[in-house]
Amino acid sequence: MSTLFASTTRRVVAAASVTALVILGAFAGSFAYFRAHALPRTQVGAIDISGLTPSDAVTAVASGFGDPEITVSAPGGDITVPLSETGVVLDAEETVDHIFSDSASVGSFLGGLVSGSSYSPQVHINDKTFTKFAAELPLADTAEPADAQIAFDGNSFAVTPSRSGEAIDEESLQQALVDAAKTGATAVTASTIHAEPSISTEVAQAAADQANTWLATPITVNDGDQMETTPDAATKSSWITFASDAERLTPAVDRDAVKSWVEDYAKTTNIEPGQGIRNLDASGKVVATVIEPTKGWVVSNADVITDAIVGGLPLKEAITATFDYKEQTGEWTERQADPATEGMRYRAAPGEKWVEIDIGGATVTAYEGAKPVYTFPVVAGKASTPTIEGEYNVYLQYEKQDMGCTPEWSYCAKDVPWVSYFTGSYALHGSSSWQSGFGDPATRYVQGSAGCVNMRDEDANTLFHWVDIGTKVISHS
Repeated sequence: MSTLFASTTRRVVAAASVTALVILGAFAGSFAYFRAHALPRTQVGAIDISGLTPSDAVTAVASGFGDPEITVSAPGGDITVPLSETGVVLDAEETVDHIFSDSASVGSFLGGLVSGSSYSPQVHINDKTFTKFAAELPLADTAEPADAQIAFDGNSFAVTPSRSGEAIDEESLQQALVDAAKTGATAVTASTIHAEPSISTEVAQAAADQANTWLATPITVNDGDQMETTPDAATKSSWITFASDAERLTPAVDRDAVKSWVEDYAKTTNIEPGQGIRNLDASGKVVATVIEPTKGWVVSNADVITDAIVGGLPLKEAITATFDYKEQTGEWTERQADPATEGMRYRAAPGEKWVEIDIGGATVTAYEGAKPVYTFPVVAGKASTPTIEGEYNVYLQYEKQDMGCTPEWSYCAKDVPWVSYFTGSYALHGSSSWQSGFGDPATRYVQGSAGCVNMRDEDANTLFHWVDIGTKVISHS
């Protein structure tokens, strides 16, 4: 009988062992499965993610919550926006990571199997977005605090006083939005708290008073000769900025603004160099000088004067500065001469306008390159006041001008028409009202001019409108 009992006991123990192994194996398999799947009865808010893989759970949470609209009631009115525009962001990935991490232990696994689990979504705050949203919430017109303001009133800097008021309680609003995101609430209330301005009237007045002493500082900039300027208060006010730092307001001189003013004035005193032009033949040899380059003088110490003003204003002492100038010479522009002008009085470039005064032949011819465009009969200067010979350029024109009519001249001609000066007091002009014999070489010996080239009025008009300032003039016997 004892043998039978022992045998039975062994069978029972063996069966129990097998059962335990089966149960343990089932538990291990289940535990392994749910390490990669959400436990039964797992919810995020009202969203059931039971049995879902992490990636599927993220998709379910993200689509389930989406970006819900929320209404924020502020003192100045309600505003309804997507939750994300408040700076509150529902993070589906972090929510799912938290859930799977929470069920990773055996104890949590067993508890979850028995009772299920409910989670709130994980929420992040974008501080920049939230601050911007809170600042844009409507308040009553008189509710907001206002910083003291400084503005130039045409004579000096004046202060608009500050005022205290109410501001959105950002801390409580942020918490309310987070709670709403987690619970699914669709409305929150933005409360206010008492707020003082960042910049008080006293702080602004002190800064304005300091800046006004700068406006009163005399400044004179001159060219070392006859030109000078003194900026007025309005100009100086445009140089002054006010930088706020916490509860302080500090005036400063904007160097770029001062430099711009200095450079603009410098340009009015500069004498820009003139560009020279010369014509070359096929070998590169200079065969004609259209116009010589001229020297110029350009301000060279604008930065020094700028720094003197920027550094001197806060010292409240009179500032006088003088421009220095650097001499500059205009550059040459070179171009090919028209081959067809070889052998002519002037080697013009193709299409270049030029004028030939033939004193002996009593003619003026206008050319474009080698092509004569107009030929006019003229009367040149008499023997005692001959027309000058050489190469010149048209440099000044008047539609009408009194000529002579001063003590140093022996004549006075009123309203002389279509005057084109080419050097000194020598000009081509109309003279029909007193001259005759145009085109006759002998006329100049009888009734020649005082040196100018007399033309019929209509011819002088044509030439006046054809030439340009700088057009080459060749005068010869």
